[in-house]
Amino acid sequence: MNRAQRFVTFVVATISVLLFTSAIQLPIPHTAQLRSDAIAALSTAEKQRGVSWVGGLDPVTEQNFEPLIKNHVNWIVQTPFGWQDDYYVPHVSLETTGNYWGGTDAGLEATTALAKRHGINTLLKPHIWLTNPKYG
Repeated sequence: MNRAQRFVTFVVATISVLLFTSAIQLPIPHTAQLRSDAIAALSTAEKQRGVSWVGGLDPVTEQNFEPLIKNHVNWIVQTPFGWQDDYYVPHVSLETTGNYWGGTDAGLEATTALAKRHGINTLLKPHIWLTNPKYG
């Protein structure tokens, strides 16, 4: 066999090996398979299914919770806002009784009470807005 024939044989053998190995399905590592099986075995009630709740201008009602219940949501995140002039200013203004009902104390309490009534957990995640940042 001359050099050209050996080269062609090598190329054909290499391509054959590549095609053969790409057709083989490699097994899932044991831990990944166990994790996948465990997740699949969880019932809908056991999985965490959450949404970021946007409390609007109007009071929350039972009707607002219907889509959550229908989609098996079991967590909501409520995000009230505070305002601070700049990052180095220690005072934060809170609108606990303001126009934005969903961020007021009453709105947060009412939403939490309705969520609990439907078996939905709540997470309070306050945000601070810089109202007059001087340094970007």
